[in-house]
Amino acid sequence: MVISVENAKQGMILSKDVFLSNGNMLIRNKKTLTPEIIQLLKKHRIEYIEIYENSDTENKGNKQKDFSMPKKFPRIKVIINEDAMDASLIIEPPDIDTEDISYEYLVQILKENDICFGIKEPVLKNIVEQWNKNKKRSEFEHIAQGIYPKSYPLENNIDLLVQCVSNKDDFDKIRNFKNYWEIAEITPNVQRVKPGMVIAQIQSPNPSYAGKNIKGEQIFSTDSTYTSLVFENGVELSANNDQIIAKSDGLAFFFNNTIGIRELNFDGFVDVVVSPDKMKAYLKVYPGGIGGKMPDEMSIRKLLKQKGVVFGIIEDNLKKLLTDFENSIYTSENFLIAQGTDAVKGKDGIVEFLFKRETSLKPQRNPDGSVDYKNVNIINAVSAKQKLAILHPPQKGEPGKNVLGQEMPCLDGVAAKLPSGKNTLPAPQNSDWLIAAIDGIVSFNGSNVEVFEGFVVPGDIDYSTGNIEYEKSVVVNGDVKSGFSINCGGDLQVKGTIEDCSLTIGGNVLCKLGFIGQGKGIIDSKGDVNLGFIKNQTVKSRKNVNVAKEALNCNIFAKYSIAIHGRPISVAGGKLMARDSITVYSVGNHSNIRTTLEIGTDFSLLEELQKTQQQLDDLSSNFQKLSESFKKFENIITNKKNFPEKNHTLFLKLTESIQKHKQQMDLLKQREKIIQNKVYSFGSAFISFKHAIYPGTIIKIGERVLIIKEEVLGPKKVYFIKNEIKII
Repeated sequence: MVISVENAKQGMILSKDVFLSNGNMLIRNKKTLTPEIIQLLKKHRIEYIEIYENSDTENKGNKQKDFSMPKKFPRIKVIINEDAMDASLIIEPPDIDTEDISYEYLVQILKENDICFGIKEPVLKNIVEQWNKNKKRSEFEHIAQGIYPKSYPLENNIDLLVQCVSNKDDFDKIRNFKNYWEIAEITPNVQRVKPGMVIAQIQSPNPSYAGKNIKGEQIFSTDSTYTSLVFENGVELSANNDQIIAKSDGLAFFFNNTIGIRELNFDGFVDVVVSPDKMKAYLKVYPGGIGGKMPDEMSIRKLLKQKGVVFGIIEDNLKKLLTDFENSIYTSENFLIAQGTDAVKGKDGIVEFLFKRETSLKPQRNPDGSVDYKNVNIINAVSAKQKLAILHPPQKGEPGKNVLGQEMPCLDGVAAKLPSGKNTLPAPQNSDWLIAAIDGIVSFNGSNVEVFEGFVVPGDIDYSTGNIEYEKSVVVNGDVKSGFSINCGGDLQVKGTIEDCSLTIGGNVLCKLGFIGQGKGIIDSKGDVNLGFIKNQTVKSRKNVNVAKEALNCNIFAKYSIAIHGRPISVAGGKLMARDSITVYSVGNHSNIRTTLEIGTDFSLLEELQKTQQQLDDLSSNFQKLSESFKKFENIITNKKNFPEKNHTLFLKLTESIQKHKQQMDLLKQREKIIQNKVYSFGSAFISFKHAIYPGTIIKIGERVLIIKEEVLGPKKVYFIKNEIKII
């Protein structure tokens, strides 16, 4: 009895074997169904099974749901092809009315005719639908089909035993080359073969894959397939015709059923490359294949000679290259093997100066870490006929030689010129010497040496000398006493001390001792200011300020930087302002003295800004007065028809004056904006201290102020970061 697997129950007994769709048996007959077996049937998508009638032992007495045979069946004839690989059927109605048929009924009919494999379920279901609808004689083909056996021929019937060239395009690329190094990049993974090596094994004929007819019987093909091979140069068959053997040394290739050997030389190679200027020669290394040899020393030297490289061979490099070859190390870059000798240009003539040309020097650092200005000068006083410079002649050049042995021309040095300037001349006894023509102060302006009349004070500046006003440099060998002034257009050098004085200097200032007093002294310099120490005074420098020792209760302003080297006290009291940096050992003292350090501000521009604003205020005040007068004149003109000529002239002058004031005010406002944009520069400004900053110190950067309330130990630096003052 045929039932649906969905209706299968535990205890039923199979009356026929159950097969999978591929013909393999799943469950044998007479097997009692269990929940596990039913689940297995569903897993393999078995839809119908045959069981013995009344085999449901657990449901005896209950009405079974099975497919009972119709009482009036149609006549069904099953036709099986001779090779049992296909089947068709004919359905004819009986003489009397017939009932409907089911898919299960047709399956049972087929199985009664031993058809158990390849049944086409969609075809049977279509037959059932057509028959139940028309019930006319019908023929149906291909209701079941078997699977024919297959025999798959290989693309070749050999097993390759070596890595070979398997692509015709790659083979065409290497066809005309004779050396392995020429094709190494094209066939990096191909194996070298030698005569006598077995490179392939002939395969047996391919077995076929079994098929199955509609009766579930396996069938096999008796056909075997072979692929024909083409043997090219370099290979031969073994005596048993079961192996392919190499006859040549080279690379095996196999494609399009063609097998052979491309003969190659597996030794390595080096080539010589000469630089365009012929001053260097390189070896380009091409490694050989497995078992290949690299050129020896004699071969390389012979190759260099053939290429014309006869000079500058670097023996150490050649030895290293040969050692690398022995260790299978091969450089991929050009290897320097020879280098020529460059032509050497003769040294140019030079001028030896016999005086110090520097006009602004930092203090000299002593072995104990202290600094001073004892041996520093910014002004050099000379006497007439004193030797100032010596001219040294140029030297001859030395020719070079390239790697081809050719001489490379050289250039001789260029003669220098005696830097004779104002009040200097060549010495009568030797024209290569430059001497002073007069007594004075010597300087070098960048191209020539000059001697100009300087003002040298042998002692102090006091009542015996009076105030000094000189357009060039001044040297004071003593002190500058209180109440006196110096105004010079050049540098000022003071050997002693400077007291409460007013000094206006057009160049640099060097005071080897100190600048001291009661706070009435001021140095205003367009250059650097270098002092031994400073106390209670004011310094303004349009460049930099350097103090060798301490600065106490002072106001120091520098356009660029301030450096104070005193230990243990550098600066205590007063105010220091510099645009770029302030460098000190320590700031303040244990008494919490108020000391202000400000960076990022250009004091010279700040002064100019204040001056500009004052001028603008004065002009604005005058403009207001002129405007009031102008209104009075307008009223008079309006009310009086006869306006005197004299008053008319005054009115025109007043109008012109107002226009000039407007123009001047506009220019000053523009200048004010320009200065305001330049006066502050915080980006790279810093304060550096090595030892400590003590409480009482005030650090100012722009509008930000930091008051130090506890001692900060160094070394550290102060920066302006993200609009905040940071000590790092």
